[in-house]
Amino acid sequence: MEFVEYYKIIRRRVWIAVVMAAITASVVVAARLMPKETVQPAAGRLLVHEVAKRQVEVAGYELRLGPPADEDLFWNDLSHFVHSTAILQRAAADVGIVGGEVEEQLAHAQAHRIEGSNVLEIVAGAKEVGVHPVNPNIVTAKDLAVEICNSVMEQLAEAWRTRQVARVQIARETLLERILPLREEVRRLQDEADKLAAKHQGRKPTDVLEGLSNELSTVETEIVTAEMSMGTAQARVETLHGVPPAGAPGLAREGPVAAFPRVAALQNAIVEKQIELDETRSRRTGAHPEVRALEAQIELLERRLSEIGQGEGQVTAQASLPLQQAAIEAQTSVAAFDRQLELLRSRASEVREQLPSVREDARAFAQIEGDLTTAQGALDTVEANIDRLQAEAEQVQDATMVEVLEPAVAQRIARGVGRFAMQLGVAIFAGGGIGILIIFVLHYIDFSFQNEQEAEQMLGVRVLAGIPRSDVALYAAEPEMPPEEVRPLE
Repeated sequence: MEFVEYYKIIRRRVWIAVVMAAITASVVVAARLMPKETVQPAAGRLLVHEVAKRQVEVAGYELRLGPPADEDLFWNDLSHFVHSTAILQRAAADVGIVGGEVEEQLAHAQAHRIEGSNVLEIVAGAKEVGVHPVNPNIVTAKDLAVEICNSVMEQLAEAWRTRQVARVQIARETLLERILPLREEVRRLQDEADKLAAKHQGRKPTDVLEGLSNELSTVETEIVTAEMSMGTAQARVETLHGVPPAGAPGLAREGPVAAFPRVAALQNAIVEKQIELDETRSRRTGAHPEVRALEAQIELLERRLSEIGQGEGQVTAQASLPLQQAAIEAQTSVAAFDRQLELLRSRASEVREQLPSVREDARAFAQIEGDLTTAQGALDTVEANIDRLQAEAEQVQDATMVEVLEPAVAQRIARGVGRFAMQLGVAIFAGGGIGILIIFVLHYIDFSFQNEQEAEQMLGVRVLAGIPRSDVALYAAEPEMPPEEVRPLE
């Protein structure tokens, strides 16, 4: 089908498209002209101080008190608060609107933060339909919107203060509920610690354990020292016992008396050097210079004793008396060291017997003391946080939450002429399109012959005559057909 044929189909019923376009345009115009409820806005600006942004959070025994962790979350919370029914009702009551007239005459306030600042823009409005003045100063919806916006900004400061104080009070009550169990826990742990300390004459088991451990270490060191000293004394006894006693066989009682003191002195010196050599060998090796020097000194003393003594017969009983006295003293030292060792070993045994029970008490006491320290620390933290909350409540009560930077000013309502024109144009085009669609639908469901050509095409015979169309204009517009020769029907 060619474009001309489409044109003819549309032209034949073009009135349908015109009617549909007119209907849709009428609907848009009627919607525009119908009375409707609109809101007259007014806007003002508030400065939000830092004290209004302080957050109070209790986590366990800890308290977080300070600036908000998330700025966006705070501003969203404040915006929702401004939009709340409580603020609307307080502002309405401030201007004299109460009861059911609040929702009829007023719209909820909106709040928007000025990007990157602490300034909050407040937009509140009054409805144009059904506005009833509540005082002589309020004549129009614009006046009411300004009064409501100013009232919202004034009421917001006190309402937000009340909310902050309530949050602080809730946090304080929460901590007060948690402080009682903490005090009971501290008291119970302290009693258990006192019972364990009472078993050790009021001393802490940990201190007793430390004292016993140190004492055992000291006693063991003293035992080792005493054993070494006793070994040295024993060696001295053995060395001195090697000197023949007075009156022993083989001792010559003759000789010059003047030589006896020198012989005794040399023998004593030899014994002392021998004892010193034994002590040195217990600490040094045989090749050590100190050991070799003592051996050389002993050898020299023995050679001099041999020269002075003129033989064994001159070592008389008088010469051996100092040595016998030294041997007695050495034996006395051995006995004293033996007694000291006995006492030290006995004390070490007593300490070892006490250690298991004291160690068990010390372990339990350390656990209790750790729990007590933790509980006491938590208790101190809670008490300090309660004091902080009390100071915070006093600060919130006296501080300025928000401050009015710009009083409310009525805003212009955009009439939307351009939008209306666009809507009207879209409606006309849409109505015309629907009309054209209807025209084609009617055309395709109409099974009658539209002209002679369609009849000849469908029937396969020529048309001899026809009834003229009433649409003279349409008929006249069609080109005249040249007369054709009439042929008889076959």
